[in-house]
Amino acid sequence: MKTINMMIEILISLVWMSTASAMDVSLQWDPNTESDLAGYKVYYGIDDLSNPIQQDVNLQTDVTISGLNPDRNYSFAVVAYNTSGLESSFSNVVKILETVSPVVSITGPANNAKISNTVSITANASDNVGVTKLEFYLDGILKATETVEPYQYSWNTLAVSMGTHTIIAKAYDAVGNVDSSTVSVNVVNDVTPPVITNITPINGSSLSGVVKISVDAHDDIGVTMVEFYANGTLLFVSNVAPYTYNWNTMLLPNSSYALTAVAYDNAGNIGQFSNGSVMVFNDTTAPMVTTFKIPTRASSTTVAISSFTATDNVAVTGYLITESATTPAADAFGWTASAPTSFTFSTAGNKTAYAWVKDSAGNVSAKRYATVNVTTSQCQI
Repeated sequence: MKTINMMIEILISLVWMSTASAMDVSLQWDPNTESDLAGYKVYYGIDDLSNPIQQDVNLQTDVTISGLNPDRNYSFAVVAYNTSGLESSFSNVVKILETVSPVVSITGPANNAKISNTVSITANASDNVGVTKLEFYLDGILKATETVEPYQYSWNTLAVSMGTHTIIAKAYDAVGNVDSSTVSVNVVNDVTPPVITNITPINGSSLSGVVKISVDAHDDIGVTMVEFYANGTLLFVSNVAPYTYNWNTMLLPNSSYALTAVAYDNAGNIGQFSNGSVMVFNDTTAPMVTTFKIPTRASSTTVAISSFTATDNVAVTGYLITESATTPAADAFGWTASAPTSFTFSTAGNKTAYAWVKDSAGNVSAKRYATVNVTTSQCQI
C-alpha cells in the first residue's frame, strides 16, 4: 500500500455539561483508491502522538471524537489499512489547541465610579494553562500591556474630558484565547481647593489655659480632612465638622504663635489659612498680699480694715477675707474686685482674719493675717 498523504478538514464544537466540559472534534478526509483498501484508523493524543489512542472507523471517511477535554491540546492523524492489516504512515498531523479562555475582571475602579486625578486601574486574570498578557484599553485605545502580576495601569484622568469613559481589560493565553472585562467610569476632576474662613482665635488674641481653635471649611465636592498647626507644628487632625480643637496652651512657653489651618478634599486639593499670630501668656505667678491691718481691739464684730494692699506680676483682680486659714478657690463666693474696707466676724472673741488676693489666671496668694479682740457690750436686766 502506498503512503497516504491526506488533508483533513476538522470541525469543532463545544458541549458544556453541568459538572464538566467536553469537546467534540469532527474529522473528514478524502477516500483512498487502492483496490485492497480495508478501512481507516484515527489516531489522537494529548499534545502529540507519542502515546496515541486509536479508533477504527472501517471505510468511513469521517468521524466525530467525543468527550475531549477543552483544557488540553490534541493531535490527530489518519492511517489507511489493507486487507492484510498493513497500515499506511500517518496523514498530515492536525493540532487542535485548547479552547478555554482566560477569566479576567477589573477590580478597580468600580463600575460607574466617580474618579479624578490619577487613578490606579487594576485587574485580576487567570487561565487553565496560563495568562500570557493583559491589555488595558481606555475608550477603545490600547494604553498598556502587562505580562506579569499585579496587572495595573496608572491613569491620569486630568488628560481626558470630564464625563463617562470606558475601561477594558483583555487577557490572553498562549494559544490566543481571550476574555475581556469592561467598566464605565465618570471622570469628575476636582481642581477647586477647599476654602477656610472664620478661624478663631483671631489675630492678635492673648491666650491662656485651654483655648478652642475652630475654623469653617467648605469645598465644592467635600472636605475630607482639616489640620491645625501652631508655628508649623501639627496640633490636631479632624475629618468631621465642626472642625475644632481644644489647645492646651499651658504646655507651651509663653510666646507668639502663628495658627494655621489646612483643609483637603478627596481630589487632593489643598486650602490653607493663617490667622496671623496670637500671644500665649500663661500666668503661673500668684499675687501677694503686701499689707493687711485691722485694729487689735474692737467693740463690734464688724471691724474696719485700716490697710489691705497687694501686688501681682500682671494685675490683682480679686480680694477676699475669711475666718478660715484654708486657701479659698478662685471661684469661691465672696471675692470682690476691690479691697474691702471692713470685715464682719461671725462671733466676738479673740479672732483672726485671713486676707487673700487672686489674679485673672486664677492664681491665689498666700494668706496674710491679723488678729483682733472683739468685745461687745451686753444689756443686763
